[in-house]
Amino acid sequence: MLAYLFSFDVFLWLAIAAIQSALSIMLLRRDAGKRYPAFCLFIYFSALTTWYLMAIPSGRPWTYFWSYYAISVVQCVLMAVAIGELYRKTFGKRWARVPAWVPRNIGAWLAAAISSCALLAIELRPLGPEKYVVVMGGLEAALVSALLISLVILIIYSRHLGIGWRPWPQRIAIGLLISLSVNGATMFMIGITSRETAALVRRTGMLAYFVSLLWWGCTLWARETVPEKATSEQVAEMVGAHRQTLAAAAQFTE
Repeated sequence: MLAYLFSFDVFLWLAIAAIQSALSIMLLRRDAGKRYPAFCLFIYFSALTTWYLMAIPSGRPWTYFWSYYAISVVQCVLMAVAIGELYRKTFGKRWARVPAWVPRNIGAWLAAAISSCALLAIELRPLGPEKYVVVMGGLEAALVSALLISLVILIIYSRHLGIGWRPWPQRIAIGLLISLSVNGATMFMIGITSRETAALVRRTGMLAYFVSLLWWGCTLWARETVPEKATSEQVAEMVGAHRQTLAAAAQFTE
């Protein structure tokens, strides 16, 4: 596969594969899979499949085509699970702090986003001799758009409700936002640009993903500080101190 690429593109593919592998090793050493299994699985899968795509022989274009889009669909599914993991880390498993109408309508919003983005992506690249490329590109654009909308909803409503983020979920979300926003835009731009410009647009999407990987590698390097549960003795001590404070306040107001 690499034989058909320019030198810069080859360097970019190798750099992405290298940093994915380094990030995978770092997450394994940090034992992050226990706290963020979906995100770690996404990184591990991406690292393995990048090396696989680069190893496909240059004379087998259809093998690369179907492998690339199959891998892209699986990556989107894993990212969706990772975003769901961020939802649980932010709002809690039962959406206790989210208005009831939000989870009811998210499915409808995402269904509308997937269908409209797929139709738009296909409309921007009319069917022709390469109809399989157009259809699969439209599907990929729809999935990426749905992921981006899900992440934006999470960010907007957490800020609206004043819900704070722990450091690692916040850093993971920022990296996903960088990659999804740029790649979502590039997938639609490819359909309305010339072949030379489309190649530049694709590089921009790969560079955004590379920046996201660098961001995760730099910001997730430090171990996450996980809050420890208070012991019964600590709880009793805090309750006692609180009662003393209330008693002192009552005496002061008398």
